[in-house]
Amino acid sequence: MPASGARVNAGAEVAVQSTAMDAQGIARVELWVDGAVVRSNALPAPQAAYTVIQRWIAMTPGAHVIQVKAYNTAGAASDPAIVSIEVVGAPTTAGGLVPATAIPPGQSPAGATAIPTVPSPNPTVAKQPPAQPACPGAPAIASFSANPTTITAGQTTTLSWGAVTNATSATIDQGIGGVVTPNSLVVKPDKTTTYTLTATGCGGTVTKQAIVTVSPASAKASCSGSPNIANFGATPAEITEGQSSTLNWTVANASKVEISQGIGEVAATGTRTVSPKITTSYVLTVTGCDGTGLIAQIIVTVKSASPVVHSSKDLEIKQTWAADLDEGILGARHIADIDFHALTATEMYLEAANGAQLSFIGASDGNPARCQGKLTVTNKIPINDLVARTYVCYTTNQGRPGMFRVKSVGAEIATGAKVIVIAYTTWEK
Repeated sequence: MPASGARVNAGAEVAVQSTAMDAQGIARVELWVDGAVVRSNALPAPQAAYTVIQRWIAMTPGAHVIQVKAYNTAGAASDPAIVSIEVVGAPTTAGGLVPATAIPPGQSPAGATAIPTVPSPNPTVAKQPPAQPACPGAPAIASFSANPTTITAGQTTTLSWGAVTNATSATIDQGIGGVVTPNSLVVKPDKTTTYTLTATGCGGTVTKQAIVTVSPASAKASCSGSPNIANFGATPAEITEGQSSTLNWTVANASKVEISQGIGEVAATGTRTVSPKITTSYVLTVTGCDGTGLIAQIIVTVKSASPVVHSSKDLEIKQTWAADLDEGILGARHIADIDFHALTATEMYLEAANGAQLSFIGASDGNPARCQGKLTVTNKIPINDLVARTYVCYTTNQGRPGMFRVKSVGAEIATGAKVIVIAYTTWEK
């Protein structure tokens, strides 16, 4: 484009050089003056990068606005490139349009500079065109690959390419055309295909290739009869937030099998790993070969990663006493979860009561996760094993999980009766 604010003698030729680029291909470039199209250049074949010089004779003195717009093959227009010039004096030549000149990418017209200029009203102060830079060398393509390199017909792969340097154009064959670098593109070839990335510049042309091998899709077995869901399950069916479960299914006589929650269409037999954040229902929908439908449902239960505390406190349990670990009540044997038995002065133990369960952990860091999963049940624990800083996991007779830490084991001064002090925490189910 001319420099904005330039002054041009009336009757002088204004040469406007522009370069347009678009991955879909440039189809047309228009030159506008004062809101009207004065020149339109349609390309015989779309080009990813197109440079053209369009000329206009400045006849009418005064201010004029020059714009250039480019259009791609979809008809989308670029933002206009705009400059303002002032035409001064009286016309000295016949006005009108002059032909536009298309310039191949990476080249300049004879006698023209890479950045167009307009004639100055005073030739003695016109800037000299800058010297053309030396050619930096042969084009270079950092990388070009496909991932995956082998697919089944109907699947997609991703072409990826790195930066292309010392080049005026970069194109990929197989109908892709000009590309911006670095970038990537998802493609879906129906047969084994070689993709070639070509970089062209003043130093020549270089290429890199990526081959995508396409295997034919397996022919579907003949289908007849009503659908049958042999199994639809989840392993495990209960997880903690952040963990995963694997769905598995086996279906017969089906023309279509789908699973909800965004999974979509699946094969008649398969597995899928899921990681729901909340308790989630998965529905398997089967369309039979005879057109009838069938569904099955499974639920993956998700437990909170941080258990919710139901009750927590310190309890001082004397020998022969009982304690409820749901609410922290002492002495109520009919609801108690643990009972402090003292058969003799040396034979004493804590025992689970009313259907509760105990699992002796011993010395531990007190991590609640140690009480998850399958534990060895030790419903009768000798007092001699329950030393300070040992832990016991439990399930109350109301089904709540929990853990207690032994703080101390001692004896009353007055009676000599054994006393165990525990700090317990019971969580919600």
